Amino acid sequence: MNEKPPMINWDQAMKEIDLIDFFLYKKPNFFYDKGRDAFVDNLDPKFRSNKFQFIKGKDGRQNYIDRASQSAGNLIHFIKNHVVSHEANVWEAVNRELLDYKSNLETIKQNLSTVYENQKLNEDLRNKMFMRELSDEFILKGKFYPLHQNQKDYVTNHRQISLETLNHPLFKNIVKSFKDEKDPFFTLAFEIKDTSGKVVGVQKINTNPGYDNFNSKRFVSGSQNDVGFGFSNTVEIDKVNLQVNTKQGGRNLFVTESLWDAMAHYEMNKPQNAEYISTNGEIAENKAFKLKQYFELRAFEKITLATDNDKRGCFFDTIIISSLIPEVKINYKDNDFLSISLSLNDKESFTKAEKIASRFKEIDLKTANFLNDVMPRNMAIDIINQEMAISYVKRNSKSELEFIVPNNKEYLESFNNITLQIYPGINKKINIQKSVSKDWNDDLKKMKNNKIENDLPKKKSLKI
Repeated sequence: MNEKPPMINWDQAMKEIDLIDFFLYKKPNFFYDKGRDAFVDNLDPKFRSNKFQFIKGKDGRQNYIDRASQSAGNLIHFIKNHVVSHEANVWEAVNRELLDYKSNLETIKQNLSTVYENQKLNEDLRNKMFMRELSDEFILKGKFYPLHQNQKDYVTNHRQISLETLNHPLFKNIVKSFKDEKDPFFTLAFEIKDTSGKVVGVQKINTNPGYDNFNSKRFVSGSQNDVGFGFSNTVEIDKVNLQVNTKQGGRNLFVTESLWDAMAHYEMNKPQNAEYISTNGEIAENKAFKLKQYFELRAFEKITLATDNDKRGCFFDTIIISSLIPEVKINYKDNDFLSISLSLNDKESFTKAEKIASRFKEIDLKTANFLNDVMPRNMAIDIINQEMAISYVKRNSKSELEFIVPNNKEYLESFNNITLQIYPGINKKINIQKSVSKDWNDDLKKMKNNKIENDLPKKKSLKI
């Protein structure tokens, strides 16, 4: 008969165990980013899985903020939510983790001292983090106003978006004029909201063509774009003219990288029963999960990935697809390559997966031929091996294939398109639609055959 493990005094444990020590013990891939005053696992937002900050909580203890879920708590909450959440009895598991930590404290402390030394994260800096009060709310320090005429000119002349589109029920009052509390200048702005509709930031754009930062885009200080999106207005059901067997309301969700692209896409395509959501140029796994939640909560029938037609846009598609299809899992990613696993449950799925492999081999061959043409064969082989310049396929189990893919547009685009064909019914739910140019706003400009040029002399940068 197994003996019941001794119970730890949790209140005492929270006094004795430093939360940052425990955090890095359990998440050794995170490191301190001084610029963000937070712990991250990658400096580049598109490769970041999450961001943690440490503060003094409302309970007076050392607390953390998980920026992915916007949850916060003390040591016990951290263990429950981020270490043992998958276990049947989380509270027994929390106790076990505290026991294990105290039992191995001497070794853990030795390892952490090396980590802190390498990161130049001294005790004074760690203590200062816990002097901050909990403040996970975005505080708007400014006011919105109707658009000025020069801002309307920016929309119709520079963006080439018609006033009809700007004033369409989908986009009416989405674009606003904004004056920051500390700034005498007006800028054009979009609200950034989380999936519950709460404003978590503002993106502002300088629309004065007389300054050299014309068209520059910035987030207002404190904006939480890691959990925020740009939204079109919702499509309401016409209760007066409701027709039998006629679908109404927002049925199709289009994902773009900016609200400009959303408006341009709508102006060119006029999709029915459509609403738009913008990533504001950033999406990682946690944000893709929020997008999935929003898609399911609003009960959309279809999602169309209309991100930019470049490597970054295809990479965003891969992340979103992996959040929407449980059988697709991203194991690893960086600037050079991705490792992606597919769970396959029948012979037909494996046959379709082989299409991905064969398509990758075609791209591999082009890469190898090019390198062989420009350098000696031995050097070409060395580069391919060192730089992971071609794809690799591994069978990890009877039901799992792992693709190790160079992080470039051709591989990602092929992977995304073929993956949607593998799983039954998915291609009826998820669609990929790409612009001809880099993005939908560029397509709109070309369609209107009016390339924007501004040869006016530039003034000193206007602070926005």
